[in-house]
Amino acid sequence: MTIKTAICIVGGGITGLTTALILKKLGFTVCIINKTGSAKELMSDGLFYAVSPASIKLLTECGLEKEILALGEDVVKMEIHSNDSTLNLDCKGTNEKILAKIVNHKKLQALLEKKVSQNDGIKKLDGFCEEITYEPKDDICRIKFRSKEKRTKNFLETKLLVIADGSNSHCRQKLQIPWGLKNYHQKAVVAKFNSRLAPCIARQWFFKDEVLALLPISHGKVSMVWSQDERKAERLLESQGALIEDGLVEILGRNIASKLELDSIPMAAPLTMISVGRYTQSRVILLGDAAHTVHPLAGLGLNMGFFDIIAFSRELESFKELSSVSFDPGHPKVLKAYSRNRSFRIRTTQALIDTIKYSFAIDRPSVNFFRSYGVNFVNHSDFLKRKIVNFATSEF
Repeated sequence: MTIKTAICIVGGGITGLTTALILKKLGFTVCIINKTGSAKELMSDGLFYAVSPASIKLLTECGLEKEILALGEDVVKMEIHSNDSTLNLDCKGTNEKILAKIVNHKKLQALLEKKVSQNDGIKKLDGFCEEITYEPKDDICRIKFRSKEKRTKNFLETKLLVIADGSNSHCRQKLQIPWGLKNYHQKAVVAKFNSRLAPCIARQWFFKDEVLALLPISHGKVSMVWSQDERKAERLLESQGALIEDGLVEILGRNIASKLELDSIPMAAPLTMISVGRYTQSRVILLGDAAHTVHPLAGLGLNMGFFDIIAFSRELESFKELSSVSFDPGHPKVLKAYSRNRSFRIRTTQALIDTIKYSFAIDRPSVNFFRSYGVNFVNHSDFLKRKIVNFATSEF
C-alpha cells in the first residue's frame, strides 16, 4: 500500500502533533507516523514544562485557547538565587501578564492528541520508519515503514518529511545527518512536592555545579527539577527520598525546605546537549529535540521546538502567498529560508545557556563575589530586568 500526502511528520509527541495542527491550518494534507514508548512518555506524569507566552500563542492557534488557559499554573514572578544574592523578575513594565505557564507533559500531549483525532485532514499511523529514499529529481520523498499492529510494510510518498521523533531520532540517523552530543555527566531528578510556599512563583537556586528549580504546578504543589552529578542522582533515587530532604536543606535553607513534603517517587533523566550539522536537507526538515536539546536550567527545551514551528510556518505562509495553487512545501527555497532563520538563533541560545551554566558552576571566592555583585546590580535595575523578561517571553 502506498499513501500520498503533502507533508509527513515522523513523531507523535508534542512537537509533532503541534506541527500537524499548524500545517493543516495552512491547508496542507498531513500524515503522522509515530512509534510509541519513548522515555518521555514513560515519565510523562512527573514531567512539567514552563511554556512561554509566545508558545502559548502558538497553542491557541492550534485551537486550544480555552484548554491551555485552564491547563496549567501561571507564573507571575520568578526568584533566582545564587550564594547570598537574589534576582526577582516579574512582568511589570512589559506587555505580558505572565512569565510562563507550567504545564504537565501528559496532559498537554492528551489535549493535542484529542485535537488531532478530531481533525479529518490529519492521518495518524502507528509504525516504524525503515527506509527513506528520493524519487527522480528529488521531487518526492519516499518512506518505507512497518505497521506496528499488522507488521506489514507500507510506503508513503510526500513532498516534505518533518523529523520530530525526539533527541534519539531514528530518522536523523537513517539520513546520516551529522550530529553531536555534549554529555554534562549530570541527571535531572524530578519529583512533586506538597508545598506551603507562596503560589505562582517559580524559584531557582544555583549551588556549585547544581541547579535546582521549584515550579508551581497547582495550588499547594510544586515540581522539582534538580540537575546534579550522575552518581549523586543515583544515590538519591536509591534512597527513595531519604537523602532529598538533606539536600534541600543544604541548598534552600531549612526555612524553605521545611515547607516542602515529597509527594511522588523521584525519577531522573540524563542531561545532554544535542546539536546537528544541518537543520534541513532535500525534502527534509528537523524540528524540536531531533534538531537540538539544551540544559534545563532556562526551561527552554520545549519552547525552542515551538519556535521552530513558528518560524517554519511563517516561511511557508510567505512563500505560499507568492506561489501558485500547487505550492510545494518542500521547495528548496523554503527550507533554505528556514535554515537561515533558525540556525543562528539555535546555536546562539545553546551557547548562551552553556555559558550561564558554567559561569554559575565556578565556586571560587573572587568569582562568587563578582557574580553576587552582578546579580544584585541587575536586581536593582528595572531597565535590565525588563530586558531579561522581554527576551525570556519572546521568540528565539
